[in-house]
Amino acid sequence: MNPERPRGDRATGVLSTTFGIGVFLALLGFSAHLLLNLFVISTVDDVAQSAATEVAVSGAGPETIAMVEARALSNARVQLGAWAAKVDLTFEHDPTEQTVILHVTSAQLRLLPRFAGVDPGPPSLDRRIVVHRENTTP
Repeated sequence: MNPERPRGDRATGVLSTTFGIGVFLALLGFSAHLLLNLFVISTVDDVAQSAATEVAVSGAGPETIAMVEARALSNARVQLGAWAAKVDLTFEHDPTEQTVILHVTSAQLRLLPRFAGVDPGPPSLDRRIVVHRENTTP
């Protein structure tokens, strides 16, 4: 005699488990993208702030300021490593010569594919860092 087995709940957990894993992976990708993007932005911002401060406290006059700016940009590129190719650092002229202005642009880190339609965080970094020069006159 072969008793019939009930078919009611057999293999019903596969669909819900697959859906749960998919949602978990989507949230993990979203949060990793957001956190790494914030890390990149804060790192680039810190390196740019350091470069502008280096020029501001150097005490360089109009004849040597270009050399100091070039050295600060070179140090910044070394600190940024491979990401330096995606960062544009440009010193801007201040007519009053009382401040140092550094314009920083950086691409956004992309971990999520474009077809996901979600782009957490700012699209890119675009800032002007203004640091007052140290008084070099006695």
